Amino acid sequence: MWSVASTSLACLVVLAAGLYDIAWRRIPNILPVCLILVGIVNHLFDRHLGLSVVLATSVFALCFIAWMFGILGGGDVKLLAAATFSIPANRVADLILVTALAGGVLSLCYIVMSRLLPRVSPVRPASRLRRILRTEQRRIVRRLSLPYGVAIACGSILVMTVH
Repeated sequence: MWSVASTSLACLVVLAAGLYDIAWRRIPNILPVCLILVGIVNHLFDRHLGLSVVLATSVFALCFIAWMFGILGGGDVKLLAAATFSIPANRVADLILVTALAGGVLSLCYIVMSRLLPRVSPVRPASRLRRILRTEQRRIVRRLSLPYGVAIACGSILVMTVH
């Protein structure tokens, strides 16, 4: 029972992180904290808390180095480390691989869209959703940063739900 609930909660949290990253290029700190709390409860049941702490800390350290070189954003670093902690220890390599593949697909999509999408008109849309979409279109056309939280969310959800 708890396994289904914790997986559902973790999937919702990473989905929210991906959506926040698209809209604002930020990931609120509360979302990685929620993943860590889910991970603590999960690892109390599977008795791999120590190993999961080591793995999540290692992922955080490697991603922190990527952040120092401007490869990842700070929210991405926290989200990937927290996602690492929230899954079983034997699935961490799957998470890293699937997230990297999702990041590659995301990059290809943005490259293709940057060539296909028209320039953004200066008229400000009335709805918040349209403003977010227009802002994202501007980011894509100008080839600005990727919302890598989307790749982390995709990788996390796939690893959490596919056994």
